[in-house]
Amino acid sequence: MIREIQYLRGIAASMVVLFHTIPQLKRMGYTGPEFVILSYGVDIFFVISGFIMTYISIDTPTSRYKFISNRIIRIVPIYWLLTTFVAILGVIFPFLLQSTQVDLVQYIKSMLFIPYIHPIAHGFFPLLQPGWTLNYEMYFYFIFALFISIQSDSKYLFMIASLVFATIIFGQQESSTILCFYGNPIVFEFGMGILLAYIYVRHNSIFQSKNTFNKGLLTTASGFALLFLSHGVLPDVNRVFVAGVPSFLVVMGALFLANAPKRFHSVILEKVGDSSYSLYLSHPIFLSAFGQLFRKVIYPFTGVATYIVFPVIALLFALIFGYFFYLIIERYLTRHIKRRFG
Repeated sequence: MIREIQYLRGIAASMVVLFHTIPQLKRMGYTGPEFVILSYGVDIFFVISGFIMTYISIDTPTSRYKFISNRIIRIVPIYWLLTTFVAILGVIFPFLLQSTQVDLVQYIKSMLFIPYIHPIAHGFFPLLQPGWTLNYEMYFYFIFALFISIQSDSKYLFMIASLVFATIIFGQQESSTILCFYGNPIVFEFGMGILLAYIYVRHNSIFQSKNTFNKGLLTTASGFALLFLSHGVLPDVNRVFVAGVPSFLVVMGALFLANAPKRFHSVILEKVGDSSYSLYLSHPIFLSAFGQLFRKVIYPFTGVATYIVFPVIALLFALIFGYFFYLIIERYLTRHIKRRFG
């Protein structure tokens, strides 16, 4: 794995964690801005996902079965484990879950990556709410798998074209239907990642030019600046332009930095990147529990400072929780299942 991309995965996951501290703050009286830019960590993830899938396959032929089995082993066990945990909590201790109702149909649809309208959040959210992005991931894996066996680079063009064509067709459906969910142009971000990986592998000289480090900093900074500015300046423009294009620049900048003569190295960012999937899936459970504890024990003594203290402490402990979850559960489960079925 490219180290800088791993760092970026950790940063993107941390952005999402911070964004999800806002609902907890609102329960403490917070009425300020919601910092939607932090939610765009998801868009960075989608571009990275398209990049990684292409990067690891472009010169390493693999079968459709092998690709799908690897993705299932990587994604499904932890998601099923945490979804089941949330379902059990919702049945036995419903007061612990602040925005979740549980019934059998929701549980089954969540486990099978079938989108449905959440009864409380009123959007296409599964029981473990960050799993909405996994529904898109699975959709992308399906399209990727359709063409993975083609022995030429044209398969990547077919993948991107399929994403575009399907989005146009599905986007015409009623807003409450599953097909409309898949018609969201946000899936173009996977295509951006495919394109970026193709350029990186087949035209790597672009990333080996002079002043690579400066180009990397400038491109990454420009991407994050656009993420920040475009939300306020272009509120009615589709997310794929507001967040997808800037995310493309952020990931491209990381690739420039990966080819710089002097590369930045951070053990902490590397470990956060390693555990980013565990962090991403587990943090809503952690934040719900920690938020309730914080309101009872700490909030009465912090006042307005809560709005800074809580996100900082919550992020720190969510990172620690996510890392140990990765070490103790995710890594063990993945290795065990891979030895058995991989």
